[in-house]
Amino acid sequence: MDPFNDNLKPADPLANAVADAQTLAREQVQAAWQLHLDRVREALEAGWRDSLERIFTERYADVEAKLRESFEAAVADRTREQVDAGLGPAVAGARRETAETLNNLARRLRSAESRDEVRRSLVDAAGEYSARSVFYEPGELDLQAAPALANALESRDTVVAAATPAELSDRVFEQLGAAPESLVYLVPLVAHDKSLGVLCCLPSGEPVNVSALELLGTLAAPHLELPPEPVIIEPPPPKPGWSDLSRPEQEMHLRAQRFARTRVAELVLNHISRVRDARLSQNLYSTFQTEIDAARQEFRREFFEPCSSMVDYLHLELVRTLAREDADALGADYPGPVA
Repeated sequence: MDPFNDNLKPADPLANAVADAQTLAREQVQAAWQLHLDRVREALEAGWRDSLERIFTERYADVEAKLRESFEAAVADRTREQVDAGLGPAVAGARRETAETLNNLARRLRSAESRDEVRRSLVDAAGEYSARSVFYEPGELDLQAAPALANALESRDTVVAAATPAELSDRVFEQLGAAPESLVYLVPLVAHDKSLGVLCCLPSGEPVNVSALELLGTLAAPHLELPPEPVIIEPPPPKPGWSDLSRPEQEMHLRAQRFARTRVAELVLNHISRVRDARLSQNLYSTFQTEIDAARQEFRREFFEPCSSMVDYLHLELVRTLAREDADALGADYPGPVA
């Protein structure tokens, strides 16, 4: 369906209801993940790094094992075909190289501490099979100007396209540095039937190992599925700058941020339908006055009173997450930041 075609009929009420339910479910998942992240940080600070590393390693162990099993089976089939054609030694060498690349990427993904590091690891591994590779997430692209990338993301299948600005957009074409009349391989990264991004690869002069690129993408996709880590909000003027704070003050600010994120995430996770209705009615504060006032009082007592440089992170989180950056949705009776 083309959302930009005015001649199409609007979606039926059932489709709208399903889309709304999916949006609310995603928001609840993000809230649950936020709570999980803060608990992980607390555990790290308490000295449980080794235990947590074991948990994350075990989480992806099954995925890696299944990918390796599929890879070995696919390569074995291909090797038998090539042995029959008299190309056994060359294929065996290529098999070892691909297995090594896959294992190296798995190790880098396990130790990655950010989405940027996951992306770099994927692009580096893809460089073994291409002259140049870049990776984009959907929000980074103007999909109307890049129809080939839009096709890969929508179909969730690898697309081979002409490397031209008309197919890739001026931005992607320039970053790839494609030669005239060359091709580009567009490999979507998919997890739970959702396209998380697309890996763009230029061939290096040899036949492109599409299966290897798809395996790399499949291995990296679960690591990109996690939401980005929350951004630490630095104190704005006229409060002291972050670097001006003492270490105990910085720790107090970080605890205050976690407190704010946790309280708001609990509201979203446990009362998503009421949150949605209150946003539409622009009366979030009156709907959740008991919970918000209790959180404000605790925030004032635990953070504002003992720390003169404190910022009202609770107010910022209420606006950012609960009201979705629409301060008016809190309602006219919302008292504003803690003074």
